[in-house]
Amino acid sequence: MSLTRVKVRTSSETCADCSAAGPEWASINRGVLICDECCSVHRSLGRHISQVRHLRLAPWNTSLFAMTQNLVSNGANLIWEHSLTDASKGVAIGIRKPNPNDNVHPIKSNFIKAKYQLLAFVHRLPNTDDKLSVVDLSKQLYSSVRTGNLETSLRLISLGAQTNYFHPEKGNTPLHVAAAAGQATQCELLVVHGADASALDINEKTPTVVAIENGHTELGFRLIETMYELTDRLTFYLCGRRPDHRNGINYLIPALQDRGIDASSSAKEARCKLQSLNNRLFEELCSDVYDEVDRRENDAVWLATQHHRKLVSDTAVPFLPVNPSFSSTRNQGRQKLARFNALEFATLIVDILHDAKRREGLNVDSNSQSAGIVEKLKPMVDPDYDEIMEDNKEQATSDDASSLTTINDEAFIDTNRTLLTNSTELGCNPLINNEGAYDHRDYDDPQDCDSKSYKGKFQELEEQNHSLGQEVNLLRSMVQKLMQENASLRAQVAQLKFERDDFEQRVDPNKYDRTKTSSQKTEAHPNPSVQSYSINNREETTNDTKSPGYSDNRKLDAKDRNYNESEEDSADPYRSTEDDIDFQQEIGPSQEDIVNATEQITKKIQELLLAAQNGRSSRYVPCSSNISAAVNDMANLFPKHPSAESVRMALRLMITSAARLQVECRSSALPERNVDQAMLTQQVIQCAYDIAKAAKHLVTTFNSA
Repeated sequence: MSLTRVKVRTSSETCADCSAAGPEWASINRGVLICDECCSVHRSLGRHISQVRHLRLAPWNTSLFAMTQNLVSNGANLIWEHSLTDASKGVAIGIRKPNPNDNVHPIKSNFIKAKYQLLAFVHRLPNTDDKLSVVDLSKQLYSSVRTGNLETSLRLISLGAQTNYFHPEKGNTPLHVAAAAGQATQCELLVVHGADASALDINEKTPTVVAIENGHTELGFRLIETMYELTDRLTFYLCGRRPDHRNGINYLIPALQDRGIDASSSAKEARCKLQSLNNRLFEELCSDVYDEVDRRENDAVWLATQHHRKLVSDTAVPFLPVNPSFSSTRNQGRQKLARFNALEFATLIVDILHDAKRREGLNVDSNSQSAGIVEKLKPMVDPDYDEIMEDNKEQATSDDASSLTTINDEAFIDTNRTLLTNSTELGCNPLINNEGAYDHRDYDDPQDCDSKSYKGKFQELEEQNHSLGQEVNLLRSMVQKLMQENASLRAQVAQLKFERDDFEQRVDPNKYDRTKTSSQKTEAHPNPSVQSYSINNREETTNDTKSPGYSDNRKLDAKDRNYNESEEDSADPYRSTEDDIDFQQEIGPSQEDIVNATEQITKKIQELLLAAQNGRSSRYVPCSSNISAAVNDMANLFPKHPSAESVRMALRLMITSAARLQVECRSSALPERNVDQAMLTQQVIQCAYDIAKAAKHLVTTFNSA
């Protein structure tokens, strides 16, 4: 067996950081395989240090898998452990490579941080001008990507070569060179390390166009996918599918089932702020959300593979790690993304996808170029080949994976179908349709997503309009009923006054004279309502002379005035205008009456809150009726027209709040209305609180007055 084959087997069998057997994770940008314990440290460093992905439970593109396999097979780990290959140097710096039995913290974690974050073991160039060194390294990378030597390109990148270096003489970038040469794995390596797949050369051509012109059609398709890697990853996180870029469909925006949070005022305000961001801030937000999606997907795989081991709790990554190159404000915002629940995070992703599509639509040049690329690609592709390409990819991936002799046959599988099954098992995607299933009918034509969204909003507005119409009809019926009750009460009061006056006239003629005197005082201010409800006043308006007993009974009238006023107040809550004129000073309720009435209101409100806490919404209507009756009892203690403006305002607020509480409770009892119990309970509690607050304000205001 050759030395090369031994190296391949050894690299794939052991962890690159601790030499543990059977590694199941890969660090894509470092080109190494790692075990579970070392992967936990890699994840804690952040994606800017190490981009980890599971070998079996994560999606792998064919060319990306081939790149990782090539780097592992050719000993890319030696790039990061260059100084450790010399035993004397390893001892001199006081660092040794951990063993599988060493503790994760601090032995393995310190070594991994020194190896990848501090680059302590990477080969260092002689001290020369840094600027010249970077330019020279970038030119070497420009030449290296023409070949298939990935290890050389990765070594140059680790030394500082720029993947987006623009050659001043050739007028293009390393990605253009790799695309022209058809080096798919080199393109993957450059893109993983930050190369811009939409960069233009001196002829204003993207690497995609260059690949197509040189006959590398499949590479051209792959470069289009890398241009939309961010939005494709967000879409795949939600619905497990990707847009069909081969047919010019660059965005696939799923619709959430629960649109309650989407219709809230705070969500609309946040959406407006999102649209007002400039392109730089929007790109930063998209990058942060992409990193959070990667963290959540790796978390799901991590929890599914650890089987409740202690490693899960000891090495958890609850939020995105700090990136020193970002500001503290951005790092705090990135970490707060972990506080979003599944629905909130999915809503944010959908909003980002919509805004990304809108912003690209504003760039006419980009759209026209993209359309031209698709038109060039379409005639080069055999439709039959498109239909079976997925199977070919799976077969190719499986064949390549078999070259790693000690990894089982499922390692490095490139199939989205496998990920869909795993994501359903892991519970990563509960928001799209029932039980994580995907309805193809919703997304066969992604261009109809906007029209479906508008239809949904229109239907929602119709439902709100219908609900408001029902509430208006309910309010109208209540107003009509109140008017009828008011007229009936006024008629009863008028009848009682007439019977009382007739009885007093027969029992005490002097009191009848006082009543006639009071009516004569109001002749200068006639009141139509008094004329319609008082037979005595109607008869006395035709007589201009005073009664013979007026002067004899003046003292008696003044003596009994307070008694008559309190008696008429209790018998007639709807006092007419002549009462306000006769009595210049109002006598309000006693402190004891107010306290008793307030206690009744408080007691009824407590009954309502107890029903709300126990979830008994059927008790809302009778409880609200009891509260309204207690409020009316307290309002009847006060004059109909209090002289103090503050008292009038407090009374009006208390009565209005009670009426609103009844409307909310009665409208929820309608059989054809779908009621959100949580929202209803919140509104009922708010109305009850307003009533209690108004009653307290009334008592305080009346005492001060």
